[in-house]
Amino acid sequence: MLVSPGSPLAAVVATDTMVEMLFEVSLSGLILYTPVYDAAGHLDDLAVAYLNPVAQRLLRLPAHPATTYRQQFADTLPAGGWTLHRDAFVSGQLAEADLSTKVHGRPRRFRVQGRRAGEMLLVSVAEPANELPRPAEEALRRAHEHTVDILESTTDAFYALDAAFCFTYVNQRAARLWGRDRDALLGRHYWTEFPQAVGSESYHQHYAVLQTGQPAHDEAVSPLLGSWVETLIYPTREGGLSVFFRDITDRKQAETALRRSEAQLAAVFEALPVGVGVMDIQGRVTLANRQMQHYLPNGLAPWRDDTPVSRWRAYHPDGRPLPRSEFPGARALRGEKVVPGTDMLYTPSDGTAVWTQVSAVPLPDHQGNVTGHAMVIVDIDAGKRAKEALQASEQRLRALIENLPGGAVFVVDQELRYQLAEGQALHQAGLAPADLLGRTVREVMPPDLWQQHEPNYRTALAGHPFAVELEAHGRTFLTRGVPLLGAAGQVEAALAVSYDITDHKQIETALRCSEERLQQALSIDTVGVLFFDLQGRIHDANAAFQRMSGFTHEDFVSGRVQWDEITPPEFLDATRRSQQELLTLGQNTPYEKQYIRPDGSRWWGLFAGKRLRTGECVEFVLDITASKEAQRQLHESQQQLQVVNEQLTRTNIDLDNFIYTASHDLKAPIHNIEGLLQALQEQLPGPVQHTYAVGPLLGMMEEAVQRFQRTIAHLSDVVKLQEAHEEDGMAVALRPVIEDVCRDLEPHLAAAGAQIEIDVQECPAVPFSATNLRSVVYNLLSNAVKYRHPDRVPRVRIACRQQEAYTVLSVQDNGLGLEPNKQAEMFQMFRRFHAHVEGSGIGLYMVKRMVENAGGRVDVRSVPGEGTTLAVYIRQEKTP
Repeated sequence: MLVSPGSPLAAVVATDTMVEMLFEVSLSGLILYTPVYDAAGHLDDLAVAYLNPVAQRLLRLPAHPATTYRQQFADTLPAGGWTLHRDAFVSGQLAEADLSTKVHGRPRRFRVQGRRAGEMLLVSVAEPANELPRPAEEALRRAHEHTVDILESTTDAFYALDAAFCFTYVNQRAARLWGRDRDALLGRHYWTEFPQAVGSESYHQHYAVLQTGQPAHDEAVSPLLGSWVETLIYPTREGGLSVFFRDITDRKQAETALRRSEAQLAAVFEALPVGVGVMDIQGRVTLANRQMQHYLPNGLAPWRDDTPVSRWRAYHPDGRPLPRSEFPGARALRGEKVVPGTDMLYTPSDGTAVWTQVSAVPLPDHQGNVTGHAMVIVDIDAGKRAKEALQASEQRLRALIENLPGGAVFVVDQELRYQLAEGQALHQAGLAPADLLGRTVREVMPPDLWQQHEPNYRTALAGHPFAVELEAHGRTFLTRGVPLLGAAGQVEAALAVSYDITDHKQIETALRCSEERLQQALSIDTVGVLFFDLQGRIHDANAAFQRMSGFTHEDFVSGRVQWDEITPPEFLDATRRSQQELLTLGQNTPYEKQYIRPDGSRWWGLFAGKRLRTGECVEFVLDITASKEAQRQLHESQQQLQVVNEQLTRTNIDLDNFIYTASHDLKAPIHNIEGLLQALQEQLPGPVQHTYAVGPLLGMMEEAVQRFQRTIAHLSDVVKLQEAHEEDGMAVALRPVIEDVCRDLEPHLAAAGAQIEIDVQECPAVPFSATNLRSVVYNLLSNAVKYRHPDRVPRVRIACRQQEAYTVLSVQDNGLGLEPNKQAEMFQMFRRFHAHVEGSGIGLYMVKRMVENAGGRVDVRSVPGEGTTLAVYIRQEKTP
């Protein structure tokens, strides 16, 4: 049955309704080309004859464009596009590749498969999204071969030969034409059974096809039948031949056209990755390939499948089940063309559900009445589930981004307009995603911020990653950015991830200061410090020990200095006992011994050691040579000797205390230095301690150690404060606490001449920890007096009021005041703005932390030169 002359496909080639339907409902783009030969008869180009609807949509071309392949797709020539199409047509073999071309000025990538069909080239075009898995392609191939067998058995005589020309298949029509039993022919040699064909044109063509792999077509008088036959010989993938032949004596010309149509139909079936079927008006299958039979094992269309556990299900976008009356087949019988199809879930007998896409078109009779419908089913399970997995992954990613702890994620396009903005840091800065989305960086940020961010975003948009530390909203952020590439590889946007590293930077600063102070402590000229392993190799020492021992830093670093080599023989046993104690106990008992300098001279040292880790130890040394010399000189006098012995006893006791202290905190060597400093003071004679050179030095050392200890104590308080849970305290009377603090500060208040006003009648009791409340009042009041204005009498007003859910304790002074740009920093750890008075920079930090831990907050209002008001908001009830 031929297509009506007005159909698009009929304008190219005569075909039947099935071919036209397949072209129309195919989910792949299909293109038919006709050859264009040059004057020498060589293939020069391919004229674009016809594009099916999907190909028209993909390539934005009409059904019959007046162009050729090399004209329309010239940009694919360097990538081998023309070579693929030319070889597919010349060889007759399937050719495939991924090719890129511009569609309406935009680069697009397609999966292209082509194979010759008679005197035309059929090409399948699809986007390479892995919509069709390999198993489906194999199923389509098998279904196609089965369909070809069925179609050929109803129109032509057919037989198949293996590589040895033995029959592997003979259809009934061939057997009838030959007058032979087809079962008797199977496995028999073709030329032995039909010797009259040996030497004929058909004989030579059979061998040629088998040797070259190229199909052959011949029209000649059959030596077997004595009539005109048309013979089609095809190579098979298994190395054999498939042969079609028909009697064309009376209708040679008509059957030539039919043969061409059938060849094109075979190519279409092989190229289409679908299951195909035809149903009558009752929904019964009248024609189906193998894949369609798999989907419809009972021979009924999905809308007719009323098995107790339905094999077919479909859903509305809102999740409601789709009734069978809205299935594609049922709609096609009402005259609707359901293309593209409906996503449907198919569940076979084994219970493994598979997503498919079902398309259907009505089949009218010559009067236009619908007599059935054609249906195409494609396995889209992999793509569907991949899409669902992608959606789930996107949801998880968005949840991660929205809850990114201490950070934020941003995406800006080429215009520096925000496309994404999420994360806890964003909300902590008082911003919402809606404040940024769709707006540019300059529209969102003040000038000082966008001038920092804009160059970094432009770096990423230029294709380069970046990593910077920036200040924003009183915090420090580490921001890393990378370019985001589009499908064509060009930069479309920039992704930036910011992390709040303020606390980390503060810890780094504190650690750096601690290390600097430790280095300063190690540089004390009277205390030697050396590092060694348990094998007795000294590998480092401070300048004091280098001076005491006479060895250089290079001597120690090189590993040339050994305990045994610099220890006199009479002290080796004591040295080894000390090393054994370090190995077993982790510390040694302080002991005295002599050492030998490189020049042979000896000196006395008092040693106390600690094992730092498995293979390294540290030893602290005092040069007691002078003391030992004094012992020798005072030995003549029993009284003087007794004094020296008592001094040595006290020294040993102090050293024991020092080692005990050091054992509690190996990572705080300042404690060791303090113990040694105390031992040094007791060891040195009184007159020496009060000399001009030694006295101030000892005072400076004591002051440095005390400052370091205060700092460490403050840090310990901060750590305890950060780790401690909120106390379930009772209401505390406020005025007694204030008066108690005033009594403690009375010397300072009197020295400053401060006037204190207390007005707390409105809230006599405060729901706060008594210990913490006293610390808050103490810090605020002492700061108010400490940072007083030098030109006026300090006046401090302590007041309290109730405000909504808070008890507000305020301390107002008329002191120095503070600039607005510094007020946000005054609560940072170790932050100080006035160097003319002592302080650690930790008090206000602890006040803020204690109040916030209890669910409150601290506000500040300050005017430079006029004074400051600090308001502490204490929640009246514990926060949940």
